[in-house]
Amino acid sequence: QHGFLNRRVSMKNVINSEFIKVKHTSYWQLHIILPVVGALLYIAYFAIYSTVPALNKENFLLELTATVFPLVISIVTGLNSSLEEKASHFQCILSSKERISIWNGKLIFLILTGLFSIQLLMITFWLGVKMLAISDISLFFCVSAGFILFAGNIVIYIWHLFLSYRFGIGFSLFFGVFESLQVILYSNITLAGVFRFIPFSWGIELCHSFINSDINILNIAIVGLLTGITLFLTCIWINCWEGRKKHE
Repeated sequence: QHGFLNRRVSMKNVINSEFIKVKHTSYWQLHIILPVVGALLYIAYFAIYSTVPALNKENFLLELTATVFPLVISIVTGLNSSLEEKASHFQCILSSKERISIWNGKLIFLILTGLFSIQLLMITFWLGVKMLAISDISLFFCVSAGFILFAGNIVIYIWHLFLSYRFGIGFSLFFGVFESLQVILYSNITLAGVFRFIPFSWGIELCHSFINSDINILNIAIVGLLTGITLFLTCIWINCWEGRKKHE
């Protein structure tokens, strides 16, 4: 019984191991420097275009963040898979009987660090505009917008981790660029019917609903359900995966 318990992979240990793996990489620089630079650019925009209506500026803030998100996610997940490939050719996950726990632990780590990053951007931006007295935007708005924007992109983390492991970082980056371009398109048109549930549009759709105070609980429930289904399917896949190359 003791040996069996030792072989089990706890979620806490998986997440801790992910923190250790990225300790000497550019992972944290990407999650700290990029949000701070983004916040400074937003502060400059609010200062320069002080005569633009507040609603327009807030809409721009969320739309631009939603546009960049898929590309950043593709880079982050691609780096994660590359790290595993270079270190052990994915043997850590391929040789484990607890693949699903390791997979979910990786996703939780990526999601938590992504949430930290988006909230760092929003809070830094709020502090900047308050200190310079260039906007009366509230902290509640910024933090809430960060959570809503992030919630709509959880499925992108799942999707890109799959792409990175199955096809490599190049394929993930290609789709990241494609998705960011799609978000730009979705920000200028109104999607209707089933097209509202294209995964790449969830972040921008939720942001628009938040800005217009028109949050639809049913839409949120459907987004949550589809995210859960996507996670379930990737868990089935990783449990059957045999590696990307013959030697793996």
